[in-house]
Parts: sequence; structure tokens; C-alpha cells
Amino acid sequence: MEASPVVERKYRHILGAVIVVVLASLVSAQWINSTIKLAAVVMLGFLVAVVNQLVWRFCFLLEEICHVRKLCLSGYMEVFKRTLSFNSQSKSVMFVAAIFLACLPNEFKWGTITKTFQELGPIPFCASICAFHILFWITKAEQCTTWQAHTMTDIKGLDYGSGMAHSFFHGYLKIILPSKGDGTPSIRERILAFMEKEQFQDDKFPVKKLVILIPSSGYSFPDLSKSDTSSQSETNPDIEAALNLQDHLRNRAGTVQRCYRGGAYRIRTRPGGSDFMYVLAEGATPVLTFQEAYKSGTETADLMKSHRVDIVSNFYQTLKILIQENIDCRDLVDLIYYDGRNA
Repeated sequence: MEASPVVERKYRHILGAVIVVVLASLVSAQWINSTIKLAAVVMLGFLVAVVNQLVWRFCFLLEEICHVRKLCLSGYMEVFKRTLSFNSQSKSVMFVAAIFLACLPNEFKWGTITKTFQELGPIPFCASICAFHILFWITKAEQCTTWQAHTMTDIKGLDYGSGMAHSFFHGYLKIILPSKGDGTPSIRERILAFMEKEQFQDDKFPVKKLVILIPSSGYSFPDLSKSDTSSQSETNPDIEAALNLQDHLRNRAGTVQRCYRGGAYRIRTRPGGSDFMYVLAEGATPVLTFQEAYKSGTETADLMKSHRVDIVSNFYQTLKILIQENIDCRDLVDLIYYDGRNA
């Protein structure tokens, strides 16, 4: 029977819960013999854990504020929401702790913590701090949208966006952009052949590269001539789909003579004018597929949607690096990353 490739990693949380119970039991049995002392020990551990989380989130917030425009976020409120949100498990822990503190005896005062520390020593308080730290770790209290975005960056190319960029570059751009030395023309040679066929002057097709459009929302219009209109049935009069370039045929993954086709667009140099220029442009299909995925309503769709800006940004950054590092492709393609939230 074929072995399953799925590795379940779930026992660390059970182990953490056992450690919390053991620490709490030892502290209660060895040092605490009154409700006041218990409250003092619990309160200090809880407050240290909460302050630690707030300082951690504040550091995230200061860094993210500097990247609002770069990430095409809607504003500072979105940054606050991404950085200062807590998951339901963490909220439950804080709610229970708040109820516990609200039910403290009337004789409990803030000086009670200092008095209890002097009486019991540091060991029970250290155990309480460790227990709450482990409890917050079990509940994944540090996790927020910003934290997850940093984690995606830290894993160096294994995140969703970088994976899409590698697939797009190696599975598409490296195939259609350069000449392979087997008589198949490069994208520049195909553009020049198109210009010669249509008898264009050089200034009619100034950018002899493939232009890849990467909207932050992930959505690209099926026809770019309709990208500035409110309806897909209406056409922007300043952008027109022109003729297709010469087809690029490749045997790929069992498909013989797979066709890679690119089309040029004719753009008015001035709105309503009579002069045109041509450009070879298309949207990045992986981010369009990603946009369709996070709108699909599947189990992970909401999580993907909350990270759509981070994933598309990582796609752009990784793709840019891959292109710059490849001498055969770097001069044959331009990337345009833009705010596509209204698409």
C-alpha cells in the first residue's frame, strides 16, 4: 500500500498543555496556600505575557506603517487591523483571565504582588510567567496577518507568492522570451517580424519587450482594451487589441506543439488623438488564478484573501529577482506592479 505523504504535527500543543498543567500544579502545591497569593502569582504572569504581546505588536505596527503605499493597502486603519488583531483562542484566554481578575477579593491591592514576591521568592512567579508564555504559544497569540506576512518572507521562496513566481518564470517566461538556438525566435525577434509585416516605423513599437501587468488585487481583465471601463461589454476607445504575433510552438509535458500566443495592443498617444503606438502586454495569469482561488469560498479562501496583498507582492519581488538574474530574459520583459484594488 502506498504510504501517505501527509505528516501530521499536532503533538507539540498537547505537550505544551501538559507542561502548563504541571507548572500550575507544582506552584499551587509548593508555594500557594491562599487565594490572595494565587491571584498575585497569576496576575504577574498574565500581565508579563500581555505586555510582551503588545510590545511585539507595536514593533510590527511601526514597521508596517512605513510600507502602506508600497503594499497598496487601503490606509492606516487596515495596517492597525492587520497588526492588532487576535485569534479566537487568545481572546478566550484573555477573557477568562479578565474574569478571574474581576473576581479578586476586595483586600487585593497592587502592593500585594510585591508583598507576595518578597514572601514566596521568584520561583512561583517565574513558573507563572513560563506557564502563560506557553499558553499564549499554544493559542498562537502572536499570530496576526502581519506576523503571517513576515513568516512568508522569512521562509525564503517557499511561500505561495514566490512559488507562483517560480512556476510562471520557469514554466512560461523562460519558454517564450529567449531564443533557444533551435530556430525559434525570441520575443524581440517576433516583435520585429510583426513590425516588418505591418510596415511599422521603429517609433510605433517603442518598447520591444513583453510587458507583464501585476495588479495588487490579482485581477486582470480578459481584454485589456476594456480595463478602464465600467462594463466588460464596453471598450476603451484609446486602447485597441491589434493583431497577434507569430505563434510560439513547443513540445511541453506531453503536449506536442503547444501554442504560446501573444497579442499586441494599439494605444492612442493622446486621448481622442489619431496617433497610435503599439505594445505587447498581458496580465500575470498566476495572480489571476490566485484571485479566483481566494474568491472560491473554499476552506482556505478567507486566509488567502486576507494575505492577497502580501502574496501578490511576494510574487512580484521574486519574479523581478528571477528575471534580473537570468541574462537571457532580463532585457526582454518589464514588470508593472500597480494598485488594482478597484478592479
